[in-house]
Parts: sequence; structure tokens; C-alpha cells
Amino acid sequence: MVYFIQQRFFHKHIFENKKRNILIVSVFDIDENKYKYIKNYQGEKGLYITEPIKNLSSLNDNYYWVYKLYIENCFDYIFGCIENNNSNQIKYPLYFNENNFNIEDKSVYDKLNNYVKNTNIETLKNKNFCCLINSWDTPAKTRTVMYENLINIKHISCPGKLFNNCSNRELNRIGKRNYIKNFIFNICSENFDNANINGYITEKLMDCCLGGAIPIYCGWFDEIDGCIFNKERIIFYDSSDQTSINKAFTRVQQLVNNKEELYEFYKKPIFCENAHNIVYNMQTKLGDFLNYSSNKIKTFVICNKEKESERFDYLNKQIKTLGIDTFLEIKILDNLTWSDDITDNFITTMCKTDKSMIQHGRTMTKKPLSKAEISLFMNHLNCLEYIVKNVDNENCLILESDIIFKRGIRNNLFLIRDISKRLKNWDIINIGEGQEIYMKSLGYPKTTPYIIDGYKMYPENISRCAEAIYWNYHSISKILSKFYLEKDIDGPFDTYLDVFSSIEYNNFNIYWSENTSFVQGSIKRLFKSHLR
Repeated sequence: MVYFIQQRFFHKHIFENKKRNILIVSVFDIDENKYKYIKNYQGEKGLYITEPIKNLSSLNDNYYWVYKLYIENCFDYIFGCIENNNSNQIKYPLYFNENNFNIEDKSVYDKLNNYVKNTNIETLKNKNFCCLINSWDTPAKTRTVMYENLINIKHISCPGKLFNNCSNRELNRIGKRNYIKNFIFNICSENFDNANINGYITEKLMDCCLGGAIPIYCGWFDEIDGCIFNKERIIFYDSSDQTSINKAFTRVQQLVNNKEELYEFYKKPIFCENAHNIVYNMQTKLGDFLNYSSNKIKTFVICNKEKESERFDYLNKQIKTLGIDTFLEIKILDNLTWSDDITDNFITTMCKTDKSMIQHGRTMTKKPLSKAEISLFMNHLNCLEYIVKNVDNENCLILESDIIFKRGIRNNLFLIRDISKRLKNWDIINIGEGQEIYMKSLGYPKTTPYIIDGYKMYPENISRCAEAIYWNYHSISKILSKFYLEKDIDGPFDTYLDVFSSIEYNNFNIYWSENTSFVQGSIKRLFKSHLR
């Protein structure tokens, strides 16, 4: 499902009740606290642009914090008044949602084209010259520069606050669309037409076109817009270019002075012949995107809610605030073995040798296994047994209780999941930092990595970590069969895996991911270690 934060959000219905697990943010009401929340959020994020955030992005402006997120590339996708591309920007301008008309209905386009086509010359003569309907102008003066020129031709009706010179009662009574129908021209410029985010086009041009007037427009207009609106019926200008302003003024004056030419210009189609299909395809593209739901990675966390309440609370705080459950299907296994459950008799019965410990310089007489290490070993086994019983042929992630999620985790995990499908003969992949610094001091990684799509996987056959392991579903039976046969806890779980991957067994392959996705909280001293 699509997620939202608490903020103003125009046209929220576009994103509601969709299947994709993504946080959609509007440009409004982003303060420093929301900036930090959004920046740290690890789930998929999208920004819906409906305002000129680049032009109003100074420290005290309304869009400072959201523009900061934008330029820091904190969003996976951008929607709305944005330039379309094939990677992460989906153009869906405001003119798709304004004006209370059904743009999916092809007859809307045909009716408007027929309206201007069938307008007779007497009707056109009875229309007023031009209107400008705005409450304000920006420091760029995109409307002012044209108004001050065209007012020299004829009177311009301004029912809004900007240059107000007539009542707005009629406008309020019949609406903007019908009001504009009384005019030949409409100055319908954007707030800013320069130095803005590429693709910023709102509803202003569409408002004019729905009223049948000839648009006098400055602002963004790209190839897609040109497939919807007939650019041959639009008078364009650049508000920062006096030559462009003069050219637009001359064109309007020329039309006013030549009634036949004006008549032919006015009758040109408002919309392009294929406009309906273009709009429909753009709506379909956004709808398909929002209804795409990638499979979450099945994830099991070993955490005793009662005995590890601090870790349990911190884990859930991370899941909630970072959006972890939008891409991981998390099951916390909290009813497992605790060190208090390990009796001396259990140790005698189940810890028969110290074969795995010896490989790491330990024995049961010299630095023996602690009860915490034994219980954690059993919890890993119990977790694997749970997966076999409850998961149908799907690779899984197993995490320990002191896990800390790193920034960029979602992209890294999905990349590892995809790469693992092409990685041969792997059993587990270490994706946590674990003892990375210590292992580097020993010269690891020592092997030549397998490189898939530029990503490195190291076949080390020794564990870098135990706090975060990605398991091949078919490999779980290997480790369980080994334990069921031997029934010997001969070392910590990670060293147990190391020995199983050694030449002696030659049946279990441990890989290290190039990038890590997790940090062990006890190593970082966020939590007290249960094992030491």
C-alpha cells in the first residue's frame, strides 16, 4: 500500500488505494524534523511536485527543506510537474487533475476542438479582448511583463487581485472555464518560466484551453505537452527575454488588426488529434507503476521480547521509523531458548566435542562455550526449522536481536536477492558487517570475487558475521541434517558454519556481499553483549 506523512496533499486520490509499498511526499509542510524523517526512511520514496520548489528554496522559503531533499537525491521517484524520463521521473502535470472534467473522455477534446472550429466570426467579434486571472505575480514578473505590453492594445479584464479592475462576481458565479470563454486571449503564464525544475507545468495552460481562448503563455512546454496541446494555437514568450516579449506582443497586435487572420487562428484545434491517447497512456503508466508490488524478503528475527526488551523496542522503532516493513516481511521469533534454559545436563548431552571451537583457537576447557552462545545456537536452528515448516521454497533472511539497519539497505538487499539467482552453488551470504574490521586485519577478503552486473560476491567459506545471514532455502536442510546426525553443539553458530564449509565437508559455501546492510549493535556498543 502507499504510505503518507502528515501534511497538506492536493490530489491525494491519485496515490491512494494502490498496491505499491512506497512513501509519497507532497511539497507542503516539510520542516526540519520531517526532512530528517524522510531522509532516514529506508523504504521506497516518491515526491509529488505541484509547486515551483526550486524558485522558492531559500532558507526562509516554504520549500527550503523539500528542495533540499530533492537536490540530495533522497527520493527514488519523482511525480507530477516534472520532466518525464525512463528511469525515475514520471510526468503527471497538474492539468490532468484540475478543472473538474474527465480527461479520460475523448469527447471532451473533440467538443472543445469543435467549439472553436464552429465559432462564427460574429461570435468572435462579440468576445472581449483579453483576461488575466491571477492573485499575484512573482519577482520574475512573468505576467506583469506581458500585461504591461498588451494593455497598450486594448483593455485587459483582471477579476483577480493582480491588476484588479473589475468585479469577480461573474467569475465566481460561472467558474473560470466559462469566464474565459468570453475572451479571445488569456494571459496564462506560469509563476516562473526560467531557472525552474525541468518539467514544471501546472493547470494554467489547460484552464485557458478549456475556455477556448488563445493562450499567451510562458513556462515549460515539452514534446509531451506538444502532443496534447496544439502549439500552433499558442503564443509563447520568455519573460526574461525582451525580444521574445516584443515578438508575442507584435503577434497579438497583428491578429487584432486583421480580423480574418484572427478568425482563422482562433479556429485552429485546441488539442492535438492524438491528445486523448497520450493522456491515457500517461495515466496508465502511473497506474501500473503504483500498482506494482515487489515481493518482500521473508525475514526472521531472533529476539526474546521479555528478556531483550531494550533490543525488542529498538528493533520495532527502526522498523516503524525507517519503513523497513515496506520491503521486508518480518517475523520476530521471541518464544525461543534463553541462556537460563540451558542446564548443565543439556551442556553435557549436547556439547559433545569442541571441533568447531578449535578452528578459532578455543576449547571447552579453555574459554568454553557460554550458555548464551549455546542458546543462540539453538535459536538459529529453531529458526531454520520454523522456515522449513512455514515457508515454501523461498530464500530467507535471518537476523539477530541487536541488528541495526544501514542506510541504503533496501536497494542492497534487493540487489543481493536478484544476484543470488545467478550465483552458483551458494548456501549462505553474509550481509552484515559483523567482524569486518577484524577480518580485514587478517587480510580478508582473500578470494577472487564473482562479479555479477558489477557487484562482487566473495566465496570466503568463513563467516564475517552471524547477525545477518541470507539463506538459500535448499541449503537449510544441509545444516539441519548435519546437526540431526551429530547432535553436537561444538562451537558458536558462526564457527559451526565455518567448519561445515571447510575442505573436510566440502558441501557448504559461504559468500560475503560486497556491501553490507546491517551493523551489529553489541559490537558498536549500543547494547551490552549477551555472549561475553
